[in-house]
Amino acid sequence: MFKHITLGVAIASLLTISTQAADFSDTIFFGDSLTDSGSFQSDPSVPAGGGKFTTNPGSVWSENVANKFGTNGTPSNTGGDNFAQGGARVTGVPGVGDTPAPIGAEPIQTQLDSYFTRSGGSADPDALYTVWAGANDVFVAAGAAAPLILPPADPNAYLATTAAELITEITRLQSAGARFILVPNLPDIGKTPAALLSGPAAIAGFTALSGGFNAALFGGIVNAGLNVIPVDTNGLFDEIIADPGSYGLLDVTNPACGGWLNPFSGAPGLRSSLFCTSADFVAGGADKILLFADGVHPTTAGHQILSDYVIALLEAPAKMSLLAEAPVKTRTVLVNTIYNQITGAFWRRPDNSPEVWASFDVARLKLQEGGRSAAASGTMTPAGVTVGVDMKLRPNLLVGAAGTAAYYEPEFAGGGHFEQSELAFTLYGAYRQGPLALDVVGVIGDIDYDEVVREIALGNATRTINGDTSGSNYSIAARGSYNLANGRFSHGPLIGVNAQWVEVDEFTETNGGSAGMSFRKQSRDSLIGSLGYQASYNAGNFLPFARVSLEHEFENGERLIGASLNTISDISFELPALQLDDTWSSATLGVAFKPADNLSSSLAFNALLGQNNVRHYSIQMNLAYGF
Repeated sequence: MFKHITLGVAIASLLTISTQAADFSDTIFFGDSLTDSGSFQSDPSVPAGGGKFTTNPGSVWSENVANKFGTNGTPSNTGGDNFAQGGARVTGVPGVGDTPAPIGAEPIQTQLDSYFTRSGGSADPDALYTVWAGANDVFVAAGAAAPLILPPADPNAYLATTAAELITEITRLQSAGARFILVPNLPDIGKTPAALLSGPAAIAGFTALSGGFNAALFGGIVNAGLNVIPVDTNGLFDEIIADPGSYGLLDVTNPACGGWLNPFSGAPGLRSSLFCTSADFVAGGADKILLFADGVHPTTAGHQILSDYVIALLEAPAKMSLLAEAPVKTRTVLVNTIYNQITGAFWRRPDNSPEVWASFDVARLKLQEGGRSAAASGTMTPAGVTVGVDMKLRPNLLVGAAGTAAYYEPEFAGGGHFEQSELAFTLYGAYRQGPLALDVVGVIGDIDYDEVVREIALGNATRTINGDTSGSNYSIAARGSYNLANGRFSHGPLIGVNAQWVEVDEFTETNGGSAGMSFRKQSRDSLIGSLGYQASYNAGNFLPFARVSLEHEFENGERLIGASLNTISDISFELPALQLDDTWSSATLGVAFKPADNLSSSLAFNALLGQNNVRHYSIQMNLAYGF
C-alpha cells in the first residue's frame, strides 16, 4: 500500500472578455427643453453659439447618454433621433416660452407621430427610448405661461389629465414594440431660481404642482402595468441642492446666464439659456460651478450629473449579472481540476488504494468596456482550496469526493466590486472499459456575496452604494472518450457536456439615495458542449498529455435582470444581462510524473482559444503522497 496527497496549484490564469460598442441599437428621445439637443439652433431669433437650453455650447444629458452608447443624439430636424423640443407640452399648443421658437414647439404627441412616420409605425425593441415631459404643463397650471396660454380653472385636474395623456403616449410606444423606455419625473420646480425669485407663495405652489404631477404620472404607470425605467430626477436634484459642494458646485440658487429684458413685457427677467453663450456667463467657468443656467434649466455641469446618474442606472443590471456569470467561469476551473485528478489517478495507481488530494487555484477575469456591458467591465482574481479523496473500487472504476472553499473579489469598471465566497461539495466517478472512458463530475455550491459595492460618478462626486446577498451553483459535467492505443502512445476523440444552474437571491442596496436599487432574483443556466481530441504518451515515470476541443454554449439566449429604484420601488423594470459569444475552443498541454514511488506530480497548461475577444490561460501543478 502507498500513500498519496495531491496538491494542485492553478496559477497565471487570464480571461479577457470584450463586448460590442453599443448594446442599445439606438437612443431616441421625446421631450421638452430639458432634453432638447438643439432643435432651435437654426431659428433666426437664436444667436450663433446658442440654441440649447443650457450653458452653450455645453452638451445636455441626452447628448451625453447617446454618446455613451455610440448612437445619434442630435435633433431630429437635422437627421438625428432626438425629437425633443424646448417649450413642448404633452398634447397642448402653443408651446411654453418667451420667444417665437419655443412657442412653436411640437408637443410630445406630435413628436411620436413624427417618429412613427419615420419608423413605419413600429418601435425598435432593442432601442432605448426616453419620454420626459410635464414641466411646461406645470407652468401652464401655475399661470406662469401667460399671456399666450390662459391658466386652467382647476390646476390639479389639468395636471391629472396631462399625466394621463403622457401615459397614453408611453403606452402607444410600448404597444409598438419598445421594451426599454426611460421616464424621468420632474425635479422640484419650487427649488429653481425662477421660483425662488417669485416668493414663498410661488415656491409652495410650484413644489405642490410638480410633486402632484409626479405622483399622478408614476401612479398611473403602475395602474396601467407599463414596463418603464423610472428616473428619479426629483430625488437627485434634491440631493444636489442639499449638498452642492460634494458635486463641485458653488451655487444652486443663482443662474449662470446674465439677466435680460422680457421681449413681451419689457420687464427685467432671467435670461433664457436658449440664447446663453459663454459671453453671457455671470462669471468665468459659471457653467461648471453653478447648477442652473437660467431660471429652470441645468448648466453643463448639471446635465453631466444627470447623464451620469442615468448611465449608472442603465449599467447597474449588467453589473449585477456578473454575480451569476462569475460562478459559471470559476466552476470550469474546478471541473478541470477534477478531470486532471482522474487522469493522473488511473495512470499512477494500478491498485485499488485510496488517494487524498488538495488543490489551490487563482485566476484573473477582465471584461473590457462597451455599451451597456461597460457595467460588467472589470477584473476578477479568484482563489480557492479543494481537498478530496478517491479510490478505485475496481481496476477500471474510480469514485471520489472533494470539498472546495473559494473566495473571489471581482472589480467593476468605474469603481466597485463584489466579494464572492463559495463552499462546494463534489462527487465524481470514472469508468474505463477497454478503449472507452467516461468521467462524471457533480458539484453543489453555496455562495455568499458578502459585499456588493457600486461606485458611481455623479459629476465630480463619487457615490458608494452597498449590498449583499447569497446564491447557489449546481452543476454536472460528463466527458467520454475513445482511446486508440499504439504501444505507449494513446489518442482518440472525446465528447463532453457541462450543465450549470446558478441562482442569485434578490437584494436591496443601502446608502444609495436616489441611485440605490433593488435587484430581483436572477438565474443563469449554462449548457456547454465540447467535441475534441486527446493524446498521451506513457514514458514510464512520465506521462505527457494534450487535449483540444471545440466548445459551444447552448444556453446563450437573452437573460433579463429585474431591478427597481429604492425611491420608486413600485415600478420594476428589466434590462439585459451580459451576453458572451457562444462558441470557442480550448486546449490543454501537460505532463504527469512520479519522482518517487509514493510521490507524484503533474504540470499542465490550459488555454481558451478562438472566442471573439476572449482569452484564457492557466497553469496547473499537482503533487501527490498517500496511503
